Amino acid sequence: RLLKIKKTDVVNTVYNYNSSVEKETAIPTILYHFIYDENKEKCDEIICHKMSEVQKNIDMLKRNNYFSVTMDEFEKFIDGNINLPKNSILITIDDGGYAYNAKKIFTENKINATLFVVSSWFNPHEFESEYLEVHSHSDNLHITGVCPMGEQGGPIQCLDRSTLLADLKTSREKTNNTIAFSYPFYDYNEYSISVLKEAGFRLGFGGLYAGGYYQTHVGYDKFRIPRITILSSTTTKDLEDAIR
Repeated sequence: RLLKIKKTDVVNTVYNYNSSVEKETAIPTILYHFIYDENKEKCDEIICHKMSEVQKNIDMLKRNNYFSVTMDEFEKFIDGNINLPKNSILITIDDGGYAYNAKKIFTENKINATLFVVSSWFNPHEFESEYLEVHSHSDNLHITGVCPMGEQGGPIQCLDRSTLLADLKTSREKTNNTIAFSYPFYDYNEYSISVLKEAGFRLGFGGLYAGGYYQTHVGYDKFRIPRITILSSTTTKDLEDAIR
C-alpha cells in the first residue's frame, strides 16, 4: 500500500534500509490498442489483439512476477519519490475501441492498466474500474493530416494554442482532471509539450513499435515517455524479450 502523511505531521526522517526486495531502476511501458473477443468480434488492423493472446501476455507477466504500476506510482518513480520492486511495468491502451474488453480482462486478472481515451468518441467513465484507470488521448485531436510534420500530421503539433487548450480542457474535465496524456499517432514536438504543460498535464506518452527495448528511469523527461507498441503479430515471447 502507498500511505500518505502530511508534511506538518513529520517530526523527523530516519532512513531505514530494512527490505531485501530488489528495487527497479527502469520501467518498460507497453501499449495495446483494440482488445477484441475473437469468439464474437472481428478486428483486422495490425493494432488488434485477441483477448486470448492478451491473456497469454498477462499469464507471462504473472509467471515472471511483474508488478503492474498505477499512473500515480509511475510518476512518483520518475520523480524519485518512491521505490518500486524489480520487474515493475506500466500497461497502457490507446483510443477506447473495444475498451469494455480491456476493462474485463485486466479487472478479472487484478492487473493495473491505463486507458488513454479519445473522449469525444467514448464516455471514459464506462471503462473505469478498480484496475483500469482512464486518462486523456485528447477530446477530438485524433485526426490525421492536419499538420505538415510528424508521422501522421497530428493536430497537437500545429493548431493554434487556444484551440488546443480548449480541447485539452474538455478532455481533462471528462477524465477526472487527469495529468497524463497520450499523443495521438505518437506525434508531438516542443510546441505540443508547451501546450500540454499550460493545460495542466504532467506526463506525455509517445510510442515505438514492438521489438525495441525502451524503459523509463528516474529523472526521465516526463513529456517524452516511450512505449513498446504491441501489434497483432507480436507474440508473447516477443513481448517477454522486449521488456526483459
